[in-house]
Amino acid sequence: MVKKMDNHNPMKKEIESLIEKNKSLKAQLTEKDLTIKQEIIYKMEERRKWETLSNEIHKIKKQLGFYVAFNKNGKERIFELIKEVLKFFGEKLEEKKPH
Repeated sequence: MVKKMDNHNPMKKEIESLIEKNKSLKAQLTEKDLTIKQEIIYKMEERRKWETLSNEIHKIKKQLGFYVAFNKNGKERIFELIKEVLKFFGEKLEEKKPH
């Protein structure tokens, strides 16, 4: 024989309380899940931005190194050409290189 639950049954109130608590916990879990997903998306976007900036910095450093090397070699080459031109015209140049 099954007992019928009525309003005076203490088990009914406890079960209803547990059902409400379960609903509340599920809602909190869903909210935390969404928050975690948003944080993951944000961190992935930040990582992409960091990687892009890192690549740009690497490219700029590489270009800067090329320009510094070119500038140094260019100055030396120009100095050598000037020496050759002055030799051609019979003038002497002291062996001083530009800084």
